[in-house]
Amino acid sequence: NGDINIQSKFITAIQNDVARIEAIITDYSIMMKDEALMSDLQNNEVDIQKLLENITLEYSGFSIKNIELKLITSINIKNNTIVNGHAEFIKRALHNIYDNAISFSPNNSTIETSVSLASSYLTITIADNGPGIKELNIENIFNRFYTFRESSEDRISTHSGLGLHIARQIIEAHKGNIRAENQIMNGKLVGAKFIVNLPISINN
Repeated sequence: NGDINIQSKFITAIQNDVARIEAIITDYSIMMKDEALMSDLQNNEVDIQKLLENITLEYSGFSIKNIELKLITSINIKNNTIVNGHAEFIKRALHNIYDNAISFSPNNSTIETSVSLASSYLTITIADNGPGIKELNIENIFNRFYTFRESSEDRISTHSGLGLHIARQIIEAHKGNIRAENQIMNGKLVGAKFIVNLPISINN
């Protein structure tokens, strides 16, 4: 009808839908390729501490939301941060978790990553300051094409709903596990956290 404002609104909506479709196609293609490659997974020693340090550097100054990635290492670890697996797959899983955390974090906030040792497992906890997880069955967030949490008001989500599913797929292929929890402080919801457990190398 010639209304410029309405035209602009619909063009923006179309662009966002196209971006979401592209994300779905890309992530689904990655997922199918990963399923084939992980069936023949070659195990090598992967230094998780160094991998996390590299990821933190990659994100440093990159996010337009000015989000700081803070890495904390427990004193009980010493040099025991080696796991068996494929570095690029593990990196992809962690990237997916970080991308999710950044997406739902407010501007100028901090995403805190802690690394600790529990029995024969290395535990990586990635905690954000977003809206938390309102889903009653938190396990649902790892299902294919499942999206959750409201995106920040200043952007429209283009999530494919596959990122966390791919992350779990990779972690479980490495004989580890991943779960999500809400962060509660003084009785208030302050964000969400993802806990990844990977078995440490028996040769370490």
